[in-house]
Amino acid sequence: MSSKVYFSGVPTSIEINRLREVYKKEDLVPGVVIPYEDVEDIIGCLKNTYRYKTITQRWRHLIEMEYGVLIGVERCIGFKILHDNEKVDASSAKFRSAINATYRSLKIASIVNVRELTEEKRTQFDHNNKKATSMLQSQRLKPKFDLPII
Repeated sequence: MSSKVYFSGVPTSIEINRLREVYKKEDLVPGVVIPYEDVEDIIGCLKNTYRYKTITQRWRHLIEMEYGVLIGVERCIGFKILHDNEKVDASSAKFRSAINATYRSLKIASIVNVRELTEEKRTQFDHNNKKATSMLQSQRLKPKFDLPII
């Protein structure tokens, strides 16, 4: 009997492989909804557990990286294979989230007493502020009209 120590949690590969056996690439077509209950049965974890979330997040990430298939959620029903229009909506939501996080970063930076920072931390502080400001500025400068697609 092997007594292997896992420093980064319990491996998820067994459950992910089970999901991949049931939901092959050709089954993952846009519009398909995979009920949460089916996933629970396949991986042997209840939906409201951290293990379920860990396994399904990793599975969705691998599918996205390998096949370019984005798996979203259909609230209270299950996982949904997204159409291209829905991928654009997901991308926009992530961008809005990044903008909000950037605003929060600048708000935190505004309460830092710069005079008490070490030289190293002052450099990091300046770098972070330049990047955050640049990101927010680029968002403000987006064109107000649609450019033609060539």
